[in-house]
Amino acid sequence: MQSSKTDIEIYMLAGEVFSTLTSDIQRTHYNNLKGSITLCWSEEKKFNAWAISETTLGGAPIHKIVITYEMARQIYRDVEAFYEFARDIRFLNLLKKMPNGTMPHPLIPKIFNKDDCINNMFFAAITWVYFHELGHLTQEHGFVREERNTSVAESLIQELESSTEKPLSGQASKISHATELAADCEATVMCLVELARHFTDEKLVGKNDDRQALIGCYYLIICSLACIFYRFNGGRVSLANSTPIGTHPDAIFRLECAATQFYEFFDMTKKVLGVTISRVDIISLTKQAADMGAMFWHFVHTDASTSITDIVIRGLLERREYKEYAKEIITTWDEISPKILKLRHFGASFGILQFGERYRQYVFETSEIMKLVKFQKLQTSRTHSNVLQQSE
Repeated sequence: MQSSKTDIEIYMLAGEVFSTLTSDIQRTHYNNLKGSITLCWSEEKKFNAWAISETTLGGAPIHKIVITYEMARQIYRDVEAFYEFARDIRFLNLLKKMPNGTMPHPLIPKIFNKDDCINNMFFAAITWVYFHELGHLTQEHGFVREERNTSVAESLIQELESSTEKPLSGQASKISHATELAADCEATVMCLVELARHFTDEKLVGKNDDRQALIGCYYLIICSLACIFYRFNGGRVSLANSTPIGTHPDAIFRLECAATQFYEFFDMTKKVLGVTISRVDIISLTKQAADMGAMFWHFVHTDASTSITDIVIRGLLERREYKEYAKEIITTWDEISPKILKLRHFGASFGILQFGERYRQYVFETSEIMKLVKFQKLQTSRTHSNVLQQSE
């Protein structure tokens, strides 16, 4: 059993991952576009990452992803703490008091020992962050976020929620939130594709692999997302606003959206990947992973004053508190997505942010429908009143 890694060892490990990703993406995408993607490190003492585009409109993509050493270090330390949290007797005793079926799967994938679990979760987490930045770049969100009419993309999109006294508001905030969710979607699909590529390579896993390692890593990616979302939100567990404020969506809303996309994409590709697992089990596994990450953050990094029912996955249709917020996001995305799709350099179609028809109907319970409901209630009331008058 290896001891905990030093900070330098963490940086070297992350550097290997980022270097491999950058080389692969340059070869598979940017070479064909006659563009470039580079990775840079920052010594800024913050948990942060950002995307820089020097692309001119209609030109080849010139992109850079910047990662702080502190981000890599803190993710690794969070992963170590998460592993211990999942084995903490106090948490295990708490689970026993919860309804049956709250956590039906092993809290840590049995196929991994401690070192494998920590390393795989770390790899998955930093890969997702990298792909999130790439999501901003491939869709050229700088062009959309820039209010002035310009032919050069906004140079920098940061991940750390701005801590200025006057947070972003209005249309600028709506666009920022919508494009963050769009980058989340790109990251999720890219991450799952990379996961599948790695764990279906017979040279790495062997011919008789039963895909349990792939399923285990799928679980660990989602466990890590809560940590990532809360870290980039400054650690805050904030509840719903009726309209977007600041630069980033709430961690809770992001986690709900990401969890849905994760299980839908995994369920859609499981046959191709050779994975034998039911849709019900995929959804159950996804929910548990997201809930584990959220509970870890809740109990380890906050004063635990927020209700657990507020932070666990319930499904967007069960999140009425985000209904007004979602109206703003969907409306904004519908306005800006045509331009984004024209600017998009590469990516799978499933990586494009989408809001299903059922959710749209739920969010936009039109005023006409509400008027009809009120009219029917009024008519019923009048009928009852007339009956009473006639009886008198």
